[in-house]
Amino acid sequence: MIWKVHALKQVIMDCLINLSVYGLLRFISATWKTPWKGFFCSDISIMYPYTPALMDSELYYAIVFTIPIILVLLNSLIMVCRTKEYMGVLQDVYKILSMYLLGYNASRVTAMIGKRAIGRLRPNFYSACKPSVNCDHMSPFTYIHNFTCAHETDFTRNSFPSQHSTVAFYTAVFILLYLQKRPLHGSVVSLSIKHLIQIVVMQLAWTVAIFRIRNYFHHESDVLAGIMIGTFWAIVTVYLFLKLDIAQDDDIHFEEKTNFSLQLKEVKNRDNNGVTCKDQTTLNVS
Repeated sequence: MIWKVHALKQVIMDCLINLSVYGLLRFISATWKTPWKGFFCSDISIMYPYTPALMDSELYYAIVFTIPIILVLLNSLIMVCRTKEYMGVLQDVYKILSMYLLGYNASRVTAMIGKRAIGRLRPNFYSACKPSVNCDHMSPFTYIHNFTCAHETDFTRNSFPSQHSTVAFYTAVFILLYLQKRPLHGSVVSLSIKHLIQIVVMQLAWTVAIFRIRNYFHHESDVLAGIMIGTFWAIVTVYLFLKLDIAQDDDIHFEEKTNFSLQLKEVKNRDNNGVTCKDQTTLNVS
């Protein structure tokens, strides 16, 4: 009964912490206004064409967020089928997903603070904002601060850091480290599958980051900062929040190595016995 009360307290505490971090994210997003930044007419880094996004940002976050959850659940289901340890696996899944959610929201809070505090203009700022200024009649070194946008939105002043890159690399690095700590269970090819998944998710994250630059939504430094933030929080989540045990080789590979060692030892013993018998026969004949 005591352990049930303790488990309930832990669940309530985890929920409160996750809700607090998520609430902070929403609070910053809703109330913290992006600072108004001016520009120079000679700044060609903000005059790239505007191209519509391939996917709505919230839909993108939802899709990326669910990928590690599905992977953890599938791997845990395989583990249950093999070990029949329902409660132990369930507790492990709860701990992993709870801390994954905490790190995910923390990474987005870090990125959102940067966006709201700095207010860097995007590469497509000029074409997306359409400022009420004619740069043809301005000195290229004049800093223009007083202007209005035809399509005013905080979107044009939220370049640093790239939150898409933050989320992509947080989930990718989390999956990479999770599979290293909780390797796939089942077949002899599980090690190859693990490495394949790790490579694929890292390549997908890198593709997201590259396309944010290619489509003129972010500067290179914005994407680099997003990669660093996502990677940092993934490492913190796995090594500090979760403290997962260091994974050894997959069980089946360990068994194969053990069997091979036993067979090798058996052969050596057989050879030694054969030599001993031969020596004894020679001595008897003599």
